[in-house]
Amino acid sequence: MSKVPSLSLLALLAQSSIAALIPRASPDFGSCSNPTIEYVKDADGIPGWGYKPADTKNFAHGASADIIAITDFICSNLQNVCRAPTTSYELCLAATAKSKEQKEKAAAEAFNNAITATTPAATSTSPTTIPTATVQPKVNIKFSKEQVTFPGHIDPKWWFDTYFIAEGNPAICESGSHRMPEDNYLSFDCEFADNVTAPIIKAALNAVVDATLDNTDIKEEERMFQHIEESYTDEQGDVVSWPSTIFPQSVHIAVAVDIPGVGSALSGNMRYSISKFSSNACKMCSFLSGGGTTTAATAKVVEVV
Repeated sequence: MSKVPSLSLLALLAQSSIAALIPRASPDFGSCSNPTIEYVKDADGIPGWGYKPADTKNFAHGASADIIAITDFICSNLQNVCRAPTTSYELCLAATAKSKEQKEKAAAEAFNNAITATTPAATSTSPTTIPTATVQPKVNIKFSKEQVTFPGHIDPKWWFDTYFIAEGNPAICESGSHRMPEDNYLSFDCEFADNVTAPIIKAALNAVVDATLDNTDIKEEERMFQHIEESYTDEQGDVVSWPSTIFPQSVHIAVAVDIPGVGSALSGNMRYSISKFSSNACKMCSFLSGGGTTTAATAKVVEVV
């Protein structure tokens, strides 16, 4: 597997918030883990740019041109669905106020930065207070040399935001494969020490997408995700072209935290892989092959098995 060059990786981490010092005493979002929002274009029937929750499972709200409609919904769900403590609800309200000070994408970033910030430490009657120790996340990302090409210009972040779901404390990814174009299947395997690490890893992965998908100014080998135009010349001499999207076939991301006075400790890791057939799909192939399919289909099933 190849690794993003160090300078590029540092730039990616700077773009996301994961290079910042993150206190271990992180916000408690109850049964939910990712109350952030995304800045999206032409989503859910809304023309132009708008906003929607990053976690559409726990915050099931379509895109809206009004960011306050989204942040108010997230705050309400934190309190009533996720059963987050009052401090997290108040943090959400403060994040909403921060978003009002900005416009467009900056508004989404202001909300996300505020909602994932550390909650204030509880006051103490003790005359001396020991400051809360902070931890520095270390992120290591490796990409496979193998790639998968899909027809059309698709958004990799949509697939990650929709299907990269980790729940529990400690958190693990949902099992199963998710069908992609041309009978490819996307699956995630992850384990996290808590429900805070998953958003860090997702931010790192999405930062790579943002930095490489349409960036033709960097070297080809540094473009892990790519929107490209493929073409060929037909028998009449005409050039036929079509858009495509390239994904790494697999990605492995690990996060370790550097705890002052203790050292580094693994906080979690995630692998995604794209394969031609999922285990469920192969079971279905076997079922169809026994149900009187055509000779060609049966031969294909034998090839898969």
